[in-house]
Amino acid sequence: MNMRKNVSYLYRAKVVSVYDGDTCRADIELGFGTILKNKTIRLSGIDTAEIRSENKDQALKARDRLRELILGKEVIIQTIKDRTGKYGRIIATIFLDDMNINDVLVEEGLAKRTSTGKRKKSNRKAEITKEKKPNVTQSPSDVAVKLEIPDKVLESVSGSQEE
Repeated sequence: MNMRKNVSYLYRAKVVSVYDGDTCRADIELGFGTILKNKTIRLSGIDTAEIRSENKDQALKARDRLRELILGKEVIIQTIKDRTGKYGRIIATIFLDDMNINDVLVEEGLAKRTSTGKRKKSNRKAEITKEKKPNVTQSPSDVAVKLEIPDKVLESVSGSQEE
C-alpha cells in the first residue's frame, strides 16, 4: 500500500529570484535548522508563455507580475509527494498570506491551468539541463508532516513562531 500517494507537505521559503511566470528560486526551510538554498520551484498546475518564444511580451508580463507578488518575500510552498519533477525542479503551489499565487496568475489571465501540471512538449534547452541534487540527505518523514491543506493550517504555519 502506497501511503504517500496524495501526501502534501508545507515549507516556509524565501523567494530569491523569478525566472519566468511559472518558475522561481527560493531558499526552503526544511526544519531543524536545515535550509535548501536557491532551489528551483516550478509552479504546479499552471503554464505561462515562455520568455524565449513568439509570445515574449505575454511571458514578460507574467514574469513581472510573479516578481511583484513574491520576489524577496517569505512564502509557504506546498509540495505534492515531496519529490522533484522530470527536470529536477520542486513542483509546488505557492501561498503568500491567504493568496494562492498559482491561482492568482490564472485569474489574471497570465497563466493557463493544466490538467496534469505538465507542460506541453517543447524544445527548450533550459528544460533539458537537470539541476544538481541538494547536498542534504533527507527523508520526507523526518522533515515534514502529512497535512490536509485548509486555510487555517496555512494561517497557523505562517502566522506564529511559538515554541
